[in-house]
Amino acid sequence: MDERKIRKTAAVFYAAKVLGTHITMTFGVYVLMLRHAGLGFAEINVVNMFFMIGVFLFEVPTGSYADSFGYKRSFVIGLVIEGAALIMYFLSSGFWGFVTAEVVCAFAAALQSGSLEAWAVNKLRRYGKKSGYAKMFNRAYILERLATLAMVWLGAKIGYRLGLSWPFFISGMMSFVNAAVLWHLLNNGDEPDNKTSLDPWREFKRNIAAGRKIIINHRELTFLFGMSFIFALIVQPVNMQWAILYEARFNTIDTSLPVFFQILGTIIGACLITRFCGIFKSMAWQFVLMLGLVAATIILIPVPRGWGLFMTVLFIHEIPRGMFHPLRATWVNELVWEDETRATINSYFGMIFTLAAASGLVFSGFWAEWFDIAICWQVMGGVGVVLLIVFFWLSKPKRFSLK
Repeated sequence: MDERKIRKTAAVFYAAKVLGTHITMTFGVYVLMLRHAGLGFAEINVVNMFFMIGVFLFEVPTGSYADSFGYKRSFVIGLVIEGAALIMYFLSSGFWGFVTAEVVCAFAAALQSGSLEAWAVNKLRRYGKKSGYAKMFNRAYILERLATLAMVWLGAKIGYRLGLSWPFFISGMMSFVNAAVLWHLLNNGDEPDNKTSLDPWREFKRNIAAGRKIIINHRELTFLFGMSFIFALIVQPVNMQWAILYEARFNTIDTSLPVFFQILGTIIGACLITRFCGIFKSMAWQFVLMLGLVAATIILIPVPRGWGLFMTVLFIHEIPRGMFHPLRATWVNELVWEDETRATINSYFGMIFTLAAASGLVFSGFWAEWFDIAICWQVMGGVGVVLLIVFFWLSKPKRFSLK
């Protein structure tokens, strides 16, 4: 086992995750910008649905592109296209301009999805580390969340002071710079030889078919698929509507404080993963408990009228959300042994995630438009609890623990 190269690979992975947070500068102002551009709840969700559908359609082909042609190339090209999409968003002022930017951004996101994680894991396996990636993924997530905390807070302040579209322009320029930096960093050492066929397009099609077969035949991966679907379905209304609810309740577009507490909650959640997994060693119970708390707090967030209690429940809601992504990434990369299809399988997870999020958008957008945001969230939280119980009972997943 080459410890020096393992540490170097982990350091590059951490740096890439931190640099990739530039787009989060737009998170606190995204929905508010669309709302102030004259779009209603349903229109905002339709715009975002183009992103979700685009990612759904692009995910598996781009994951197989990464497996067949190289992870670095896929990830960096994605960053360049992402920068162009963010500049398009800055220049847009109407529904179809925003839709075009979303579709371009979806292609960029699909190119990046799973590529960086597959690059890191394949290198670690090549250098002798065959398992035990939980620590690296958790640490990367915490560093990413800390950088996100700074980016989202900065973007909210820029949007409040300069205008709600300016974080998109600044983030787009940062994307171009980060692409150049990461093209150099991800070339730090030998990239694993994942080009195993003289005909890369035949390899491309083989990876899609192989990834699908692995998931269908792997009981634990199927369980994680279901958990990812439920999670994405129920959190999407919160993602898209919390800023509007906050503005309506407290009469301000300055979202810097709520995004601070939201990101802080995810950081604390990520820090608690090791202790959480030490107490609950079953993969099934880990995800059931996390998603149960997420669903329960979605029901409770709209209830408080005072700022302090509202922020407290929102903060608690983010803690299990902070656990979900690094724990899911760890399990997937522990369970998938086939290096050649790792990015493809990660893309399948991205695909199911965006499909569920799009389903949540269809319901929540029209429900909020016709009725009320608070009722919409409480219904979605209830749906999440029911789906969680039913899926857990039907799947009867095998009990096993992380290495």
